[in-house]
Amino acid sequence: MSGLDSFKRIMKLACIFATSFLFSVRYFLLFLLIFSGLRQAWGQECKLTLQLTILDDHSREPLAGATIEWRAKEKIWFSESNGRVNITGLCAGVYQFTVSHIGCETRVIEITLNSNAAREVLLHHVKVELGEVSVVGVKSGEAQVQEILRGTKLFATRGLNLAQSLEAVNGVRTLSTGATIGKPIIQGLHSNRIVLITNGVKLESQQWGTDHAPEIDPYASDKFTVVKGASSVRYGAEAIGGVVIAEPRPFLHEKEIKGELNLAGFSNNGMGVISGLIEGSNDKKTQVGWRVQGTLKKGGTIRIPGYWLANTAMDEGNFSAAVGIQKNQWNWDASFSYFSTQLGFYPGAHVDNLDDLNNAIASDKPLFPGEFTYNIDRPYQQAKHWIAKAGGKVIWNNRHQTSFWVAHQENHRDEFDARSFNPFPELSLNMGTTSTEIM
Repeated sequence: MSGLDSFKRIMKLACIFATSFLFSVRYFLLFLLIFSGLRQAWGQECKLTLQLTILDDHSREPLAGATIEWRAKEKIWFSESNGRVNITGLCAGVYQFTVSHIGCETRVIEITLNSNAAREVLLHHVKVELGEVSVVGVKSGEAQVQEILRGTKLFATRGLNLAQSLEAVNGVRTLSTGATIGKPIIQGLHSNRIVLITNGVKLESQQWGTDHAPEIDPYASDKFTVVKGASSVRYGAEAIGGVVIAEPRPFLHEKEIKGELNLAGFSNNGMGVISGLIEGSNDKKTQVGWRVQGTLKKGGTIRIPGYWLANTAMDEGNFSAAVGIQKNQWNWDASFSYFSTQLGFYPGAHVDNLDDLNNAIASDKPLFPGEFTYNIDRPYQQAKHWIAKAGGKVIWNNRHQTSFWVAHQENHRDEFDARSFNPFPELSLNMGTTSTEIM
């Protein structure tokens, strides 16, 4: 090998050695730099605390529930009732926080932290004023919830009392005492929390107890309307539960005489119901319409499995009449209705003390067994109610009319106790009411 080749080989080896040495030195310096940075980071203690107090800039009252957000680390704190919040575990450095509170302007604050520190943050309340809002609508129908019972649906309830008939309406139930007494329940309320209107007159009767049913003959009405919801208060402050409106059939407008006869029977207590109606009208210039209606109802002792309930018979008789006169733009009408009922009570349902009640509950058979009969003995109640009404209407033109009416009603209720030898009722209540309306 010549001297030139040896020299080339030595130079090549020297270049390789120099390159390897420089590469090693560069990575060694990079390692020292990274190690130095990590050592500095590990050596720094992040134990600083920053206390922020959020205050109103005007009154300097503390703002509880203010939100402090550190977006860089996606952390959130909330101020306490004194407006303070403590942020711990911070390192020395510069921090940005977003501070917000309901009704205040949001602020972004920047804090340089070298040691534990406390800062006050003042937020400015914003006065919010809403612009004018106009709501324009068109009335479509009556703003009240009501259901109507009439036609074949009403015909299917003939023979039942008022409350039982109204059960055909959604949301109406019956509070009953035996098979003879019932009162309607609307939205969980009954008795004096429901207004009953018959032929345009508010029924004023004594129905505060479970044994006191409204004195209305369902056969005298051709249509029942049940009004529920807030709109029912237009009929009176006591109409919290709802309103039941009973309307008679309108007068005939053609010259004719019509009649109707209804018969109903019930097998349990052998009750029979007969109701008749006759009405007519003329065809003269002064039109006169009239109507006469009556109902008789009689039932015997009620049957339960294996026994008859003593003294549960009932007897009822009702009558109504009306006349209406119409001539040109003026009409007048008058009506009269009478309701009378006598109801027997099972003696075992009336107790004088707790022992009587416990004995009745513990007995496996009725304490007062009976037999089938139509007789009514003590205890029983007797109720009578009549209403007389007269009124008219004058139509002045297409836009104006005047209507008026006056009515008087009398309610009489007698209650006879079981243990008495006196022929007179132990409780006798009378109530008379006169009402009028002009509009």
